[in-house]
Amino acid sequence: MSDFLRSKRQAGIVVVVLAAVLCLAVARRNATQAAESLGTDGKILPVSVLLNGQNMNNGCPQLLRDRQGSLWCAWVSARQRDPLAAQNWAKYEEGDMIVLRARRNGQWSEPVTLNTNFGVNFAPVMAEDRDGAIYAVWSSRRHGEDGVWWRRVGPDLRLGNEVRVPPAGRLEGHPAVVTSEDGRVWLALQSWRNGSSDIVFYALERDGWQRLADAAATPDPEYRPRLAAGPGGAVWCAWDVYRAGRYRVMVRRYDPGAGAWGGAEEVPGDGVLDTYAPDLAVEDTGRVWVVYARNEAEETAWGLRGPKPKPGPWPTVRIAVRDRGGWVHPQPVPGQAPG
Repeated sequence: MSDFLRSKRQAGIVVVVLAAVLCLAVARRNATQAAESLGTDGKILPVSVLLNGQNMNNGCPQLLRDRQGSLWCAWVSARQRDPLAAQNWAKYEEGDMIVLRARRNGQWSEPVTLNTNFGVNFAPVMAEDRDGAIYAVWSSRRHGEDGVWWRRVGPDLRLGNEVRVPPAGRLEGHPAVVTSEDGRVWLALQSWRNGSSDIVFYALERDGWQRLADAAATPDPEYRPRLAAGPGGAVWCAWDVYRAGRYRVMVRRYDPGAGAWGGAEEVPGDGVLDTYAPDLAVEDTGRVWVVYARNEAEETAWGLRGPKPKPGPWPTVRIAVRDRGGWVHPQPVPGQAPG
């Protein structure tokens, strides 16, 4: 561990081998600019690890680059209670574990497991606070109840206590976290209340997550929040809502100075077509970029709803930009295929 800590103190340069992977994370956090060139030794090495020499089913990775240039990768690892037991000899008992590794000076740390239960855990996300600590948040089902859990991870990978985010309702999941430019950490998640799913919002304080005004709490069901930091310490939230028989993507800006949300805005998606599952990024100028999925047929039961026709169309991914002049869809470059 002492060698690991010494290497940490020497960190501060960008790991060029993975610079290309970091571009999206850097843009979202308005952090240090990534290297202009990419170097590689020609090998692709897995970040996930074996358990007792056995392969596991790993997926759903989340990547974070901290202010020191180090990488943090969390993912879901589906494991057996006894990974050495053949599946045809005994009942296959599988649990989804949230695993985390850090990379400094070109070396990955030993993995640490964040959850203490053996069962359903998924959708890990991470953010860094002003002191350089990492906060990992994920969805977990325990004793038949869906909630969101979190854990503080120190720069030396020392783990804090595993704690549940104070519930606002039930059937809670799909967490999203972001660090604003002043170093504060914010959380949004999906929560079922009063017969509808809402988007609830929290700020990280010394004693844990403090609930703030809801990002979205209409009678219509709202799903899949995503967060992005904007200039002036602002936080933007995007989500989708099922309203009047159609999915719509919405965005809203939180002003921490006023402690209030601005008005919710619908992201344009060409009228009658379903738009859903957004993500977003905000520039230093305040310009907001939103990507989302869109069904390319109006009444066909496909995408998020119903059985799929054969043959059937596929959803596309579209992008919209909010500037001072309002919302626009960037046009394809002439001579290139649209979409």
